[in-house]
Amino acid sequence: MKRATAIAAAILIAAPLAACAEPTGGDSEPETADTNSAACADFQENYADIIVDLVVGAGNRTPEEWRADIAGKAATFDTISLAAEGEVADRIDAVATGFPAEPYTILLSDHRTEYKQFGENTQRVARACEAEGNDMDIPEIRYGF
Repeated sequence: MKRATAIAAAILIAAPLAACAEPTGGDSEPETADTNSAACADFQENYADIIVDLVVGAGNRTPEEWRADIAGKAATFDTISLAAEGEVADRIDAVATGFPAEPYTILLSDHRTEYKQFGENTQRVARACEAEGNDMDIPEIRYGF
């Protein structure tokens, strides 16, 4: 009898605690918004860094260093997409997977397709982020800057 009472008491105590551990639908939505807000801000910052590198060029770096810097920043898009959720994650992933293997080709006239695709993909990210209430400053890319 004491054992049955102890088990019943344990169930009565454990049930409310288990209910507290389960997220409700209202709790997960702000978390997603916060996650995507951070991802959108990171995307915008990384995008601006890449554009500066593309426009300015190698500067004091060797061409190999310049390409490696851009490749590292392009890989960061993948990391950002993994931290995001839903449509924002999908659209950032499209930028990451669609980034040209040789980024300087974006600037060459015979590679307008890559250039146009990169610009369209970044605008899609901006629209997804803005749809979730994030302010984005992603200028539309036009061929020839």
